This record gives sequence, C-alpha cells and structure tokens, in this order.
Amino acid sequence: MKKMSVRISISTAVLLVLGMLVSGIAIAKNAKVDVCHVTGNGTYRLINVSEKAVPAHLAHGDALPGDPVPGVDDKIFFNAHLN
Repeated sequence: MKKMSVRISISTAVLLVLGMLVSGIAIAKNAKVDVCHVTGNGTYRLINVSEKAVPAHLAHGDALPGDPVPGVDDKIFFNAHLN
C-alpha cells in the first residue's frame, strides 16, 4: 500500500509540473507588446497588442516605445508621450 501511494504521489507531481509547463508555454504564446499607435489625426496613443500583430502595426506607421518620432527631430516615443 505504501509503494502505491508513493507512485501516486510521484505521478501527481509529474502531472502538476507538466501542467505548469504547458500553461507557461500558452502564456508565452500570447505575449503582448506596447505599440505607439498613430490615430486618424496624426497623434499617437499607447496600445497593447499581440506580438504577432506588431509587424502589421509597424507597416502602417505605428512605432515602438524607444523609436524615433516621425518628423520630429531628437524625439523618441516613451510610453506614448514625446520625450
């Protein structure tokens, strides 16, 4: 009986660890990224999008925090504000 409970405990521990790993992978696949999104009037606001959507946002004029502000010398995006 004691051996069986030890095997069940080990099996349970292994399943818990595997579950945590799978959960971590699922969370990592849904990573979010801050993007300075250009609005219709040319201003920017900070949005949070899937990392998979970043290339499309950059392609239509959005930028990442730390990128230069288009048309404004010596300014960079910092949390969607000019710095």
